[in-house]
Amino acid sequence: MPSLTLIATQQESEMLKAFLDSVSAIKNDVKINQLTVLIERGDIDGAIKLLGLDPSAFEGMDEALRQAYRSGGMTGAIQIGEIPTEDGEIPFRFNMRSPAAESWLLRESSRLIVEMSDGQQELVREVLTEGLEQGVNPRQQALGLVGRMDATGKRTGGFIGLTTQQAGWVANARDELENLNQNYFTRELRDKRLDSTIRKAINDGQELTPQQINRAITRLQGRTLKYRGDVIARTESIKALSAGHDESVNQAVEKGEVDRQDVDSEWDSSGPDGRTRDSHLLMEGQRRKHGDPFDFPFGGQAMFPRDDSLGAPASELIQCRCRKNTTINFIGKLKRIEGFR
Repeated sequence: MPSLTLIATQQESEMLKAFLDSVSAIKNDVKINQLTVLIERGDIDGAIKLLGLDPSAFEGMDEALRQAYRSGGMTGAIQIGEIPTEDGEIPFRFNMRSPAAESWLLRESSRLIVEMSDGQQELVREVLTEGLEQGVNPRQQALGLVGRMDATGKRTGGFIGLTTQQAGWVANARDELENLNQNYFTRELRDKRLDSTIRKAINDGQELTPQQINRAITRLQGRTLKYRGDVIARTESIKALSAGHDESVNQAVEKGEVDRQDVDSEWDSSGPDGRTRDSHLLMEGQRRKHGDPFDFPFGGQAMFPRDDSLGAPASELIQCRCRKNTTINFIGKLKRIEGFR
């Protein structure tokens, strides 16, 4: 079996690709002249419809989530292996069609896709409303949304795919460049290869050209989009891997092949490396019987790291690197089921 790290990396990569492909398709499929006309009319709802910002635009992410969940379940089944019985050993198999598995996938895929669709509609509405109020040229607004064509004929940059907060970062960065504001250099996602040109313009008090500003903003948007994709990919894929992995143990218990009292779970933080939350370090070594939730020190519970089914706050979940390790006692023979992080 491949290492858990390799499995997690592969699933993160699939989720990131699905996200970036969805955003790219939205941008590249739009007819820029039609979008410009709708913006000229002030028809924001029409612009949203033209962009195709409905759940179907993000179906690839739904499939990536399903793949990660299945991979987690299959990994758990392999780790459990053959289950000793009085009559010999029986192989354990993960059932992707179990009611619990299908319920989790339906709930989580619906949440993810609706969040993506609704979030992009909100972004477009906010960006266009502000642009109309400021009297920005409609074509420039359209290009600002979907980006400009590069040498390969693909659109790069643009606000599509970002959150409204991230769109704010980009808008502020443009303002800083237009006003030769040194604060631009505090933006970690900027393309630092352009710094020398921008710094010289600021030091000389020489305005940057529209082309120079657009180049810097396009690259900032591209890097911000990748950053968002990385966060989504890690959070959603590892959550699905962990959920599928946990469900494999659930199924072994529910089938009566494993006694619940013989299954112990332990919270494993990623260690005090400066990136692990203090609350998760405090949970290190917290043990539970199978089916009992872990308790966060400052409130909230979770069945496993990144689990939000019990209402745990996002501050305890996003980009969490902890894992749940499980030990099963098979008639005195211990098996350690290591979780994903």
